[in-house]
Order: sequence, then C-alpha cells, then structure tokens
Amino acid sequence: MEKYPVNQQPEGASHRQLTLAEQRSQMVAYDGNLARQLYEEDEGGVDLRDYWRIIMARKGTILLVTAIVVIAALINTSLKTPIYRATTIIQIDEQSEKVVKYEGVGESANLGYGFYQTQYELLKSKSLAQRVVDELGLESYADFFGKKKEKKSSFFSDLRNMVNEFFQGGEAKASADKAEKKTTPKVDSGASTSHLAGMVLGGLSISPISGSKLVRISYDSPDPKLAARIANAIARNFINTNLERRFEASSYAKLFLQERIKQVRADLEDSEAALAEYAKELEIINLDTRQSALMREIAQLEAKLVESQTQRFEYEASYREYNDPAMTGNQRVLESENINQYKQQLAALEAEYREKLQIYKPAFP
Repeated sequence: MEKYPVNQQPEGASHRQLTLAEQRSQMVAYDGNLARQLYEEDEGGVDLRDYWRIIMARKGTILLVTAIVVIAALINTSLKTPIYRATTIIQIDEQSEKVVKYEGVGESANLGYGFYQTQYELLKSKSLAQRVVDELGLESYADFFGKKKEKKSSFFSDLRNMVNEFFQGGEAKASADKAEKKTTPKVDSGASTSHLAGMVLGGLSISPISGSKLVRISYDSPDPKLAARIANAIARNFINTNLERRFEASSYAKLFLQERIKQVRADLEDSEAALAEYAKELEIINLDTRQSALMREIAQLEAKLVESQTQRFEYEASYREYNDPAMTGNQRVLESENINQYKQQLAALEAEYREKLQIYKPAFP
C-alpha cells in the first residue's frame, strides 16, 4: 500500500470522493462538540439569573405593557353601566281545581313536575308582564326605556371629553349631543303594552330552589329601585292571578252545579209525569204513596178538628156566664186588674167616710 503526502492527491481520485470525505470529518467534529455542550448544560442546570437579566433588560417594555392593560381595564369598567339584581322568593303549593269530587276515579296522585313547570311558564308569561306594566305605569317611566339618571362623571370620561374638545372643538360636542339624542329613546305615552311586556321579560329570570316549593324571582336593571319594584310586582300579580283563577273556578263550579240541579229537577219532573201517565193508563195505584198522602191529610184534618172543638167549648162557657142570672157578672171582667183597682179605691173611700162621720155630722157639707 502506497502512502501519499497530505497535500498531495492520489492519481485517479475524483473530486467527488474528496468532498464526501471532508464532509464526514466535519460532521464527526460537530457531533463531538454538541455532545460536550449538552453534557455541560446538564451538569450546570437552569440559571435563573439569566432570566432576571433578561427581565431587567426589558423592564421598560414590560411596565409599559402592564400599564396599558390596567388602564384599558379601568376605562372599560368605568364606561360600563352597572346592573343591579333584585330578588324575591315565593312559595308555590300544589293544588287541583275540582268541581265534583270523585274519590279514586281519574284522580292524579302526583301532579309534581308538570304542575311546577306550568307555574314557571306562567311566571314568564306575557300576560303577567302586561299586568305588571299596567300596575307600575311603565309607559311613563323614563329609566325603564334606558334613559339613565345623571351620575358623577369619572376621571376617564372627563379626560376623554377634554381631549375631544381640545382636538375637535365645538364639532365634537355637537356630534356627541346628536349621538346622545339618537341613542336616548323617547318616552312614548302610547307605547305598545306588548312591547313593554317583552322588555320586562327581557330582564326577568326564574330559578326554582332545588328540593323545595320555593321559587326565586329575579330582575336585572340599571336602576335598583325599579328592579325591586318590578320583581315585587311580578310576585304580587302572580299571586293575584292564582286567586282570580281559583275564584273563577269556584264561580264556574257554582254555575255548573246550578245548571245540573235544574236539569236533574226537570228530568225528575218529566219522569214523574211520565210515570203518572203510565200508571193512569194501566190503572196502577202506588199504595205507599197513596197512604202517605192520605195520612198527611188525615193528620191535618184532625188538628183542625181539635182546634175547632176547643174554640167551641170556650165560646159555650162564655155564653153560659152571660146568660146565667146567678152570676153577678162576667167572671173574666170581674177578675180583671182595672176592676180590682177600682174596688180597692172604693174600699179606701168608704173607710175614710166612716172615719169622718165620727168627727162631722151627716149634714156637714
């Protein structure tokens, strides 16, 4: 095997083979350096001071970004309208409207889920919301239409207005007034009650309390007083609606029973007439009915007979007293209180007369 100097190339060696050999030697050297570097990093670990140096080098940028985020959040919060929630709780008891009670016939033992779902839907019904609109007079309530009350301006709103006035002058103020007129809805006295009811339902939320018969009625509004009034009005009108429904059911039951009684009575009279006609045609006599009618008639006649006899005896006794010459007068008249009083006065006068005769002579005036 022949040896050649390093700087000399063997005869017949191509340029391609030399290039490949040089690339292999470079790759071996790179792999050795990479392995040595990775080994040194594994022994040294992560150095936090490098990160701290990076943070300190970029602290201006970090502080600027943080300040921008905080200011943007504050501006966004100050520009948002606060929403208040008023909540009231009512109790809904199961009830079944019955006109005629039939025990064990078609009677549901478990109203449960269906009943309460019906009540929840009634709470969210448009008719109930219309009652609330009529009761509270929301047609003329400005806050209900989105016209907010004037509040103290915040620092950011003042700053924004100052910047707009500085750069745009009077045009900014005019455009702002124009935009406010556009965004502020007018209070229309003839506003549709249906539309207002929809606005009421928009802020209403119904949430039943699990495991109980209680229902939470909540209303959201920028005005806390308005939210409380609407929540209470919904609960109050819901209760009144249930009472009216019960009263209507009772009235219907009364009318229904009255009509049924009239119908049954008419049917009974027709049946009795048909029975009497049938008995007359066949010459059938109901002994029990006949005897009871006769007994009542006999009892009435006997009572009248006794009364007539008693009166006759009294009249005969009075007649004998008047016609008997041995009687000094009518015994009833003599025993009357007035006659007894006159007798006492006469006896007193006679006694006084006899006493005066002892003092005066009969000729004394």
